[in-house]
Amino acid sequence: TLKDGEMRLVKLHHGSGRLRCSLMIISESTHPTYTALSYVWGSQKNLQTVYLEGKTYFATKNLFDALMKLRSRFEDKILWIDALVINQSDLKERAREVTKMSDRFSGASETVVWLGQGDDQLEGAMRLLSQFSPEQTNRIGRGHSASGIRGYEIAPALLDLPYWQRAWIVQELMYSRAVRLMYGSASCSFNQ
Repeated sequence: TLKDGEMRLVKLHHGSGRLRCSLMIISESTHPTYTALSYVWGSQKNLQTVYLEGKTYFATKNLFDALMKLRSRFEDKILWIDALVINQSDLKERAREVTKMSDRFSGASETVVWLGQGDDQLEGAMRLLSQFSPEQTNRIGRGHSASGIRGYEIAPALLDLPYWQRAWIVQELMYSRAVRLMYGSASCSFNQ
């Protein structure tokens, strides 16, 4: 159980093979450096195994895929991921932590928006967008061309993804200092 002034973070262990994570309880007053993950929980079918504190934890394929893409081969990453850091079976803790969501996202050095994976064309478009400055990306979104791909062709595909149907995204993105969109292995800065 978390005490007042404490928060949990996930250490995503580096490497390959099994996906291993551990939990850290730290004081909020230390202003830890971490990345927040904003994502869709996704379908309960095809659950994947994550080793959390050495024990088997079943995560949705969408969360598992995000963790696999975020994992580094050479260094651990410190993350805030609601499903892993909030004790979902402790109703008091869950209720208390939900009221702190804006603090968790505003306290993160960056928020990664995991949009999913599986569409090579969309991943290629994201890769192209990552080569442009935020100002250029904003112009592309208004219909200007970027190497033959027009903003009006990219935007509907991005906006049709299940991520944008979540009610929480307004709060998560509004309070975030910096946002990076990720689709598959491609990512680009999201100028708010």
